[in-house]
Amino acid sequence: MKEKRKDSIYAILASVFALSCLASLIFFPLRSGKTIWKDYRILVVSPADSEAEVLSRLEKAGIAEYASQSNTLLRNSTPETPVQPVIAEINRLRARLFSDPEHDLRFVFIKNSSFLDRKVYEAFSGSALFHYLEKSNDSTALPAFVLCALLFIGLFVCGNPSYLFLCGSPFIILALSYSRISGFLSAVWCLAGIGVLSAAFAQSRLSLGWKRGFPYLVSLRFPLVLLPVAILLGFPGGLHGVALILSAMAASFFMTVPASLLEEQVQKLAGRARLHPRFVPVAITGMAKREHVIKKRGIVFLSAAFVAGIAGIAGLALSTSSPEGVQDRVLYIPAPAEYTRRAGFDTDGYTELLAQRNESSLPDLGDFLAASWNIRTAPWRRIQDSPQIPQAGQSVDYAWYQADSGGVITGTSKTMYTFDNGFIRKVLSSDGTRLEKMLIRQNRFVTIELTRLEK
Repeated sequence: MKEKRKDSIYAILASVFALSCLASLIFFPLRSGKTIWKDYRILVVSPADSEAEVLSRLEKAGIAEYASQSNTLLRNSTPETPVQPVIAEINRLRARLFSDPEHDLRFVFIKNSSFLDRKVYEAFSGSALFHYLEKSNDSTALPAFVLCALLFIGLFVCGNPSYLFLCGSPFIILALSYSRISGFLSAVWCLAGIGVLSAAFAQSRLSLGWKRGFPYLVSLRFPLVLLPVAILLGFPGGLHGVALILSAMAASFFMTVPASLLEEQVQKLAGRARLHPRFVPVAITGMAKREHVIKKRGIVFLSAAFVAGIAGIAGLALSTSSPEGVQDRVLYIPAPAEYTRRAGFDTDGYTELLAQRNESSLPDLGDFLAASWNIRTAPWRRIQDSPQIPQAGQSVDYAWYQADSGGVITGTSKTMYTFDNGFIRKVLSSDGTRLEKMLIRQNRFVTIELTRLEK
């Protein structure tokens, strides 16, 4: 009973350490680059007057979630004033977010999704239009799918399924967290090592526990070469990449303890149907089984790992392909210039946004709020009054006149709109176009400027 309790404590502690390592992979990922707008990527197209063809190609490629000039036009929402010339002027200014006549460029803000690079590539295949899709910072699911398939193969080929599943799973998370080709290769290499060890230990009927397995592991030599190679593959990502690989290796190592207990329980259940206990040899010295070589199962799994690596690299390369000539052309895009210190959307953030603007600023979320204010308050303003930029606390009053029984006419003032937090929340939740949805995803107000794109 004491021994069982001790094993359970070890299993719990090892599981906690393994989960901690996995948490570091999940919460501190290393991405391939940063997208300029959160959850969105900018498609740059030339010439600037090609919007109709561009949108048609995107729709045919199955890309429907995007913000373009034509689907983000502001419209009149007040039937009391059906004619508002100011709306045409607002839309003319907003067009600066979607086109750059000086450099003959057009911009489409596309919501990021898996395999978006490949879809855009197919959309413009055979087209004479110049196009460039901003690189993504999100991890693609392709490496995980490839590694899951490799792990699935190993469960049937290598033996020791409990060890292979628990000790191999951290490397699937590594491929997602270290979202680069080097991270994917490191994950494939490590998973291949786990598979070879599982096959070798299954052939020798040895437990993968530390005390029994380490002398045998040293005698194999080949799997030990996997460790430094996998770590070296992390160097292109700097210390961050190496740390992610070491975390995955540590998680895999700690998983051997709960995997060992799980394997013992499985063997006990299987042993109940046997007439005599199963013989399990123990490696006493490092010389034990030195003559062992990787046999059929290990070779099959290594071949599968090699094919998986090639397939993964090819898929990643195709998904991130760029059109020829991109590097030779200077591109400009509407990019965030300065975020407000205050998160969220309220009058304080709006006031801070107004102070951050300059002459080169493009229309932003504050301009949309101002446009909504002028459109909504148009019926209650004098015709002579020009549209204005509202200030926090500003209100529009309406004078209501009525006569009493004595014929005396009196006026009563009624507040129709107040530019406060309630007005901002209502407008952003009901009146926004796809452009406003993208800007709201940034979680705070931000000024926008036309900026040279660093490819």
